[in-house]
Amino acid sequence: MIKKLLFIPAALALLAAVMAAPLAGCALVDQLCRDLAITNKTFPDGTVGALYTGQMTVDSNCDWWRLEGNNLIEYSVKSGSVPPGVELDAKGAFYGVPSAAGVFAFDASARHAVRNMEVSKSFTISIH
Repeated sequence: MIKKLLFIPAALALLAAVMAAPLAGCALVDQLCRDLAITNKTFPDGTVGALYTGQMTVDSNCDWWRLEGNNLIEYSVKSGSVPPGVELDAKGAFYGVPSAAGVFAFDASARHAVRNMEVSKSFTISIH
């Protein structure tokens, strides 16, 4: 009975350390928490010669996300192309004036600058 009682404080101390780890950036927690997702389903259509804007967004269920959010996310086009005249900046904003009509297909990426996490998703933008 005494051995069981001595084990409980040690187990509680270990549990407390594990629960505090996400806030400290524990590498083990980073390995277990890989749920980074681009939340956009589509982007709006645009018109040749008219200003086009859009914003990529990501989300995560990880504990560190509540502290860092989008602050360390970098966005890019991995393949394909956005409409000519429109760019995707590192903060996920599409901005520009499309110069050609068409349907433009591309793979966009969101990468966490410190945690070595990246997610990609395919999109199209139609310009009329």
